[in-house]
Amino acid sequence: MRILAINTASKQANITLWEDKGEIWELSYTTDNRSFGELLIPNLQTLLSKSHWSLEDIDLFVVTKGPGSFTGLRIGIVTIKTLAQIYEKPISAPTYLDVLAYQNKFPGLIFSIIPARKNEFHVSIYKNWDEFSKIEPEKVYEKNELIKKINYTSNILIVGEITKELEDLLPEELKPAVCHSTLKGSALAELGLIMFKNGESTTYLDLYPYYGQKSSAEINWEKIYGSQKKY
Repeated sequence: MRILAINTASKQANITLWEDKGEIWELSYTTDNRSFGELLIPNLQTLLSKSHWSLEDIDLFVVTKGPGSFTGLRIGIVTIKTLAQIYEKPISAPTYLDVLAYQNKFPGLIFSIIPARKNEFHVSIYKNWDEFSKIEPEKVYEKNELIKKINYTSNILIVGEITKELEDLLPEELKPAVCHSTLKGSALAELGLIMFKNGESTTYLDLYPYYGQKSSAEINWEKIYGSQKKY
């Protein structure tokens, strides 16, 4: 099976062409909110050219659905939805936190963490030893609340985008458990294939970004117009 996997949830974006027979082509690049749209398609075309694949060859499209950059998620998901519609292929959409945990084997609990708003973090908890499973779904934790939860949990690995401020609050004995992680495109493709085989794929009609929190624009809108009036 040939897979195109795209991650635009983070500043380091990933485009991966992955085949279950072993062929892998990966391209990672640093971006920002202004350049997500400018760089994605040209980089995809570059990778397709190097691999001598075409979009018609793709059997499964995979994309991180969030949480992460609001702009990046919209661009990545719209791109995958469009391709899946044109080529009539399924989509797998793990969360960004899922992939960060999946690419780390550990015989305990894995805390997958990325920053949310100031002093808040997106967190999900997993096991990934004999098999990969989610123990606690995504939740936004306030910084001190998260530190308290970590302190009450034993045998853990902390992965993801760990800010220095958060790491400084950890007790010394837990700091070796921190693994500053960037997403691997091959892990995204592999997890997408697992989801497909488990019947957890979706279609372009049913795929939407998972933000995990309201945008600043939505919050400001509700302050002015109230939560009953849609943004």
